[in-house]
Amino acid sequence: MSIIKNSGSRQYAAAGLLVLLAYFCRLPGTLGPDSSPLYWYMSLLRSLIYILLFSLWGVSVHRRIIHAQVRRYLVVIACLSVFWLGDRTVKYIFTTDPCLIHWLWYFYYLPFIFIPMYSMFVAQSICQNEYFRIPRRLKLLYIPAYLLLLSVLTNDLHELVFIFPPDGPQYPTEGYSYGPAYFVIAAWMLLCSAVTVGTVFSKSRLEDRKQRILIPAGLIAALLLYCVLLARGQGFIARWFPDLTVVFCLFLVAFFESLFRLGLIQNNSHYGELFRGSSTGAVLLSRDYETIAAADNYSPLPEEVLRTAEAAPVMLQNNIRLSSAPISSGRVFWTEDVSELAETTKKLSEVEGFLSAKLEIAEREMDSSRSKHRLAERKRLYDSVMSQTESEIRQYAALVASLEDETDPERIRRTVHRITVICAYIKRKISLIFQARDGGDISGEQFDTCIFKDTLPCICQGGAVGEHCSDYCGSMPVEAAISLYKAFFTAAMAALDSLERIEIRLSGKNGAPLLLLRIRCEADLSALACPGTSVARSGRDWTLTVSAEGGESA
Repeated sequence: MSIIKNSGSRQYAAAGLLVLLAYFCRLPGTLGPDSSPLYWYMSLLRSLIYILLFSLWGVSVHRRIIHAQVRRYLVVIACLSVFWLGDRTVKYIFTTDPCLIHWLWYFYYLPFIFIPMYSMFVAQSICQNEYFRIPRRLKLLYIPAYLLLLSVLTNDLHELVFIFPPDGPQYPTEGYSYGPAYFVIAAWMLLCSAVTVGTVFSKSRLEDRKQRILIPAGLIAALLLYCVLLARGQGFIARWFPDLTVVFCLFLVAFFESLFRLGLIQNNSHYGELFRGSSTGAVLLSRDYETIAAADNYSPLPEEVLRTAEAAPVMLQNNIRLSSAPISSGRVFWTEDVSELAETTKKLSEVEGFLSAKLEIAEREMDSSRSKHRLAERKRLYDSVMSQTESEIRQYAALVASLEDETDPERIRRTVHRITVICAYIKRKISLIFQARDGGDISGEQFDTCIFKDTLPCICQGGAVGEHCSDYCGSMPVEAAISLYKAFFTAAMAALDSLERIEIRLSGKNGAPLLLLRIRCEADLSALACPGTSVARSGRDWTLTVSAEGGESA
């Protein structure tokens, strides 16, 4: 943040005095010969005054203007004005070389051509936001501008701008007439000036714009009238105001200053008054805590409190908060009433406490609901397991009960053997039941594990030989696996007491799993035949073919 203290009319008065001083410096040339030393010194002083004046105006523009693009174009205009004055000073005071004077005269047309164009760009940027940039189609005006400047600088080759007499000097500056390109340049200046005034008028937002906008419009009109009268050699103008460069630049500065005063170009000239009249109690302090500017409603605070507020906002009495921020020349401090914010914060705290209590109750209810669901799920699984293994559990209980009065070692061995096979079967069946709860299929390898790793070793503990192979590579529903596994268990238990050999093979038929059992035993297994299970006999060898559809009934 940068605040420029406005000295108002004192600045304009000082500028006016400098202009009067520079004007009176030309009197020795008006009243006396231009070859006197006094004339030379006065002319130099006059040029330096104008160069200083327009340089300071350029610096002032850079500090005052808010819009970056407007500031850049106005600074360029100020630089072109200073260049023009410097060019004229060298031409009339510091050189007598005809060639150099000739080219310095040509370079007059650099500001002549570009200052009106940049003025038009400034007018286009009025009342635009800070991100506005001149459209590309408008920047195409650089092409004719450079072509016009090039036509002036190359005039000695074609004489389309100035026509010199054939018997004149090699580097003439007088006695010329105007060519067609000169009138194109004049039309260019008039067109840019007209567009500038028209754009400023159309973008003015003042209620009395038709009256007050006449000030900048009148300045442009007066400048054009002056140029016409000077070109026609009007006596009064030619004698007392012959310096086109100075008059052009002064009118230009007056035009833009009138736009500043009317508020058409945003500037920070009145920020001091705005800051003092602010409703926020604020103060600007230097790095030594000296007051630079303060709002009218700001109450001075101790330096210790201010230093504390540099690290973090400080709460004062009556819910007044003191905050600060660094600026280029020190810090800005401001106070604000946060009573509403404090009240809102208090209400939010109360709501937060209420919601926290509700959340805690909801979490407890959720935990209780989870516990109920877990218990219900455990009960459901227990009932499911018990219902699907009820017959095997009854067999297990009956076998265990029969051991209490049994004394024959062979019968005890057989009974324990049966108990072992039943326990292995129940274990793996429960695992399949749990897997069925989660859904999905199981692979042939997982089914082989149920038989080969647990159940078959238990069956072979009685001395039988067991073999197992599988060429089924697909997957099957868990219900189908349970059906096949139960059919295998039923056949094994039927042949267990006289079992000599058992071969198990899992294969596929039309993509469906098929279980093949070859059993050698003394028992009669023909009763195992049922839909989906076929039984074939060859002496003591039995062959059972079980499909998933028939296994459940086996």
